Amino acid sequence: MSHVYCLNQAMENGQIVVMAADRVSTPSRALKVKILDETAYLPKGPFALAVMQQCPVLLFFVVKIKGKEYRMFVSELQMDKDLSRPQQIQHLAEQYADALSQKMREYPLQWFTYYDIWKEKTWL
Repeated sequence: MSHVYCLNQAMENGQIVVMAADRVSTPSRALKVKILDETAYLPKGPFALAVMQQCPVLLFFVVKIKGKEYRMFVSELQMDKDLSRPQQIQHLAEQYADALSQKMREYPLQWFTYYDIWKEKTWL
């Protein structure tokens, strides 16, 4: 758990923390969302940490246009403070899943995963 302490410390110091939000390692810590209209599973950790710290969550997508030309998309997920903590976590994950689905539709050949996020048992 020392990594959680380090992440919290970095955030309290105003540092930028980058976390992959598409790698599930523990089934009990997975959130169920829709990606490309199918049920998929995302890790709870990045979203829970953001809610606990009440910090901004930015998404970065980089896609190759041609040759050495790339385009970067940056957007901020919206935190709804009227929701309970578990609902806020789920809300952030759903926003992420929606944004990921949109970029996958726009640039279908620019995304790759080493496992099937749509199958619940792939992380076991």
